[in-house]
Amino acid sequence: MSFDVKRMVKFEHNVGSKDQKIRYAVGVVALLLAIFKGNIFLLVLGIILVGSAYLTWCPILSGLGKNTCAADAPSGGEETVATSEAPAPEEEPPASKESASSGEEAAAASEEKSSSEETSSSDEEKP
Repeated sequence: MSFDVKRMVKFEHNVGSKDQKIRYAVGVVALLLAIFKGNIFLLVLGIILVGSAYLTWCPILSGLGKNTCAADAPSGGEETVATSEAPAPEEEPPASKESASSGEEAAAASEEKSSSEETSSSDEEKP
């Protein structure tokens, strides 16, 4: 496992929600301890943890090629490659019972109309 500086500089969200909550909690505790004890190291650590949680980006995780986001996490340690796919067609929300029954009535009426047109056109063709 190598550390990639070019990947580290690239800003991609790589901190998941669970990791973000942990970073906030540990960062706030470190900041509070730094204030009461006067420790510079804890102050810097707290600022870094709270900042990375707020931005949802960690340069160390980026450099190592890791991602803690559940939706974006690569499976099996492989890198994900963005592909351009056609967007999925949006489905209409389910209609209420009233509109469903009126829709069924309209469909039945259109079927009757088309079947009556077929019979009338077949009658016209016969001499």
